[in-house]
Amino acid sequence: MTEPNPWADAATYTWEQDMRRGSWPTPRTAKMPEPPWPSPDNPMLAALLSDARKNIDSLGIDTALIQLAPRSWFGGGIEAYDRGQRDARGGPGED
Repeated sequence: MTEPNPWADAATYTWEQDMRRGSWPTPRTAKMPEPPWPSPDNPMLAALLSDARKNIDSLGIDTALIQLAPRSWFGGGIEAYDRGQRDARGGPGED
């Protein structure tokens, strides 16, 4: 039996999201902020990494990563919104 390919599953998932979205443009076509994302001295990044390190010790690596990923994802969405990108449906920041 072959191992599942998480990127194939992710591609299917994102395609289904795009189909449900209808005529709105996919946020995945929005521009990424300029590197580094975020800067190494970003205080939010430091706080998230601090929590992740503590969680690795107490909860294990898999649980720590599962907790870190959505918090980082959410923080990235806030950062993009603050930069004027909105949610890729149009508006400020649109080229």
